[in-house]
Order: sequence, then C-alpha cells, then structure tokens
Amino acid sequence: GVFKAPAPPPKVIKTVTLPTQPYQEIVTALKCRKEDKELYTVVQHVKHFNDVVEFGENQEFTDDIEYLLSGLKSNQPLNTRCLSVISLATKCAMPSFRMHL
Repeated sequence: GVFKAPAPPPKVIKTVTLPTQPYQEIVTALKCRKEDKELYTVVQHVKHFNDVVEFGENQEFTDDIEYLLSGLKSNQPLNTRCLSVISLATKCAMPSFRMHL
C-alpha cells in the first residue's frame, strides 16, 4: 500500500536515582543511544501539572486585584471607581477568589 509501517522506536532506558540524604529527592531520567537522540526533544525541569495550574490561578488572582485596585485611584472617574468597588465586592463573595486572600 501507500503507507509504510513506522520504524520501531529506539530503546529508551529509564534510570531512577534514589536520594542519599534526607533532603534530596528521587531523580528519574530517560536515556537513549546517542545516534537515536535526534528523534527526541529533551525537556528538562518540567513542572508538575498541579504546580502550573496553581501558578495560573495565583496569577489570575493577582491580575484581577491589580486591575480592580487601579480602578479605585483618585484620578479615575467616579463611575469607574464605583464599578471597581462593586466588582471587588462581587469577587470577594466568590469562594474560589477568597481562597487566595
């Protein structure tokens, strides 16, 4: 047929290094032969999914606070300041927002 079966993937060796000191963490590494490395992009120091989600939530909270507080400055029109106060109060009523306070 038209399609060829892909070549078998190169052998990848997983190594786990156990900590020798109580403050160290387990280190896991994937290795392959040098001639097979062109097939791979090695990404080091990848953050855990939960860490990235938490960082995003914290950044969203910080952005919201900065935006709402900028609307409270005395150089803003009265209607902008009123809307910022109402928006801030509405946000503070949300449990997902309050957990960052």
